[in-house]
Amino acid sequence: MAEAAHARFEAEDARRQQLIDATIACLADIGFVATTLVQIARRANVSPGLVAHYFGDKNGLLEATLRHLARRLASGTASRLAAARTPRERVQAVIEANLAPAEFDRRTSSVWLAFWGQVIHEKRFARVQNVYQRRMISDLVHALKKLVPASDAQRIAVSIAAVIDGLWLRATLSSDGEPDSAAARAIATAFADSQLAAAPALSAVPPETKAMTGAPAPIRNQIGGGPVGTRDKTTFTTENPATGEILAEIEIAGAAEIERAVAAATAGQKVWGAMTGTERGRILRRVADILRARNDELAHLETLDTGKPIQETSVVDILSGADCLEYFAGVAPTITGDHLDLGPEAFGYTRREPLGVVAGIGAWNYPLQIACWKAAPALACGNAMIFKPAELTPLTAVKLAEIMAEAGVPDGVFNVVQGFADTGRLLTRHPGIAKVSLTGEAGTGKKVMADAAGTLKQVTLELGGKSPLIIFEDANIEDAVSAAMLGNFYSGGEICSNGTRVFVHASIRKAFLEQLAARTQKMIVGDPQDPKTHVGALISRAHME
Repeated sequence: MAEAAHARFEAEDARRQQLIDATIACLADIGFVATTLVQIARRANVSPGLVAHYFGDKNGLLEATLRHLARRLASGTASRLAAARTPRERVQAVIEANLAPAEFDRRTSSVWLAFWGQVIHEKRFARVQNVYQRRMISDLVHALKKLVPASDAQRIAVSIAAVIDGLWLRATLSSDGEPDSAAARAIATAFADSQLAAAPALSAVPPETKAMTGAPAPIRNQIGGGPVGTRDKTTFTTENPATGEILAEIEIAGAAEIERAVAAATAGQKVWGAMTGTERGRILRRVADILRARNDELAHLETLDTGKPIQETSVVDILSGADCLEYFAGVAPTITGDHLDLGPEAFGYTRREPLGVVAGIGAWNYPLQIACWKAAPALACGNAMIFKPAELTPLTAVKLAEIMAEAGVPDGVFNVVQGFADTGRLLTRHPGIAKVSLTGEAGTGKKVMADAAGTLKQVTLELGGKSPLIIFEDANIEDAVSAAMLGNFYSGGEICSNGTRVFVHASIRKAFLEQLAARTQKMIVGDPQDPKTHVGALISRAHME
């Protein structure tokens, strides 16, 4: 049944895309006014009723088409930005993406022009266009701030965006054949260079910025008590989701590194498991103490990596991880066996022993907290752990491994391997790993469970949710609004247990909405490092879109 539903959804997505493609063709060939549902249906070889079924009306379909164009352009820009290594290369990435041959041809340009003529009349189109424009300028500003003073960065970014838009408009209206993408890119590049040459250079760059942008050595996997280089040297980059800046380059653990991690964990577990629970608890308590002492530093790093406001990470993310370690430090000495009297001729005896090597796979919304939550019970019971953080937030797990070593955790007991799904799959399928603990979405959970079944691993899955908030007519409205705001805005709303839907009794709906609107308008959306900010950045460009 699930496969049939999946196939149906894929077919519907394909149908929607077919209608969007037909809309693009109509806009390019006959213009905005002549593009009707009938014309679009004729191009797609379907009935007008089917078009209305999927999109409601002409404007609904046109809005979906504009969003499709904007997403396509944003995706191309993001790919080029990810490959850029210097601020100037990031400026060039925006120019190259927006004036690429696939975007600069007459057909595509004429479709954009058709929408430009309508944004002042239709709010739905204006919203999409404004997001696209702000994103382009934001990408430029973040790169330019590394090259010129902030005031000049904003001015130059707007100027470059205007040149890009002007080149599009001129190419569309010209009758001199197909637009020349290379020539347009050369014009925009020369303009950007002239603006940078005329602007005052930065007199000084903050040391922390130099550390992030000066191409430091890639961060290595933490195996056997210290950093270990990878065999093939493949890497990925992690970005500050609030600015798009590259924070670090991370080495990816392959099969050789996973084998090394399992061997180190197996050896370390023998030492760790032979300790008494009291000894293990004492060391775990030291880990908690160090985390609390370094809370400000770690919260700053967590905010850089996740985009969450510092007012959250400084009071929750690190400290809740420390609390968990302290709790299980207290549990460790209490883990004992049982003796059961079965009469004069028999008794029952149980002894609790560690499983061995445990794999933890973390999520990106609470990177350090989840690493602590998975490591604390496993280590308290005498196991060793190999932890793979989410590829979007790889940094604080490395710090946790360093703190573990500082506190006296034996080499190999807590290891950190970095990478994507392939790295995780090497863990879930490895015969030397006895248990897998995953925090992630349901689809990933199904794959992990299937992989683990091959070697009969124990599995713990903490998966996503879609929780409703139900408010009855006798509820305290102020408290209800507070709960709704917490469920939808805390951590950018990116928590599996958040109340993402709110059902309000009709009799109090108006009063609820009035209070909700008033309080929402007072929220500050901005720089996550600013203590006054309530809502920071979403974790990735894909989530933002």
